[in-house]
Amino acid sequence: MCHPTIEDAKDLIGPTYRFGIGVILINAVGEVIVCNQHAAEIIRQADGLSLTKSRLCAAASGEAEVLDRLIANAITDDHNVASGVTIVHRPSLRQPFVLIVSQLTTTTAERADPSRPRVVVLVKDPSDAHSANAELLIDLFGLTRRESEVALAIVAGHGLRAAAQQLGIAVTTARTHLQHVFEKTHTQRQSELTSLVLQIMASRG
Repeated sequence: MCHPTIEDAKDLIGPTYRFGIGVILINAVGEVIVCNQHAAEIIRQADGLSLTKSRLCAAASGEAEVLDRLIANAITDDHNVASGVTIVHRPSLRQPFVLIVSQLTTTTAERADPSRPRVVVLVKDPSDAHSANAELLIDLFGLTRRESEVALAIVAGHGLRAAAQQLGIAVTTARTHLQHVFEKTHTQRQSELTSLVLQIMASRG
């Protein structure tokens, strides 16, 4: 998967960003340097995500360790570990945040400046009213209506069994739909599908 450039990430910060996804830029020493309005509101609420000494932190210790590791990996130049997806549970018991941590593609000069953005974190609140549009997935990938519903349930943080229950279908049927989604989107895992859909949502802003 191609990593976004610094200019790509800055475009997501702008006022035309409409999909309700928080965008956070992090520098080479792991400090948050800028975020969009949606991310700022998520951080202000401190419902599972917060800033501590300019660093993005998850409330649960285990999830904090995973987030720290993903950010540290993305800061490195190892493209094999330069992106990842994780979830952060919330004390309010609302649906957990879905986070994509991705290394930014930088020039040699940009990498030499530790104050420049090195990592972008996309934060999606599945309970937010700005949900992914099924029509978008149908148009882009040729999904059926049911396949798009299964895909969106997965992106919203539901497991396959929960997605099947939510849609009123058998787990085996949901699994078949999900396999078709993987084939049509050229993904292999739920985390890859989530990352793809959220990045598409961002780019369509």
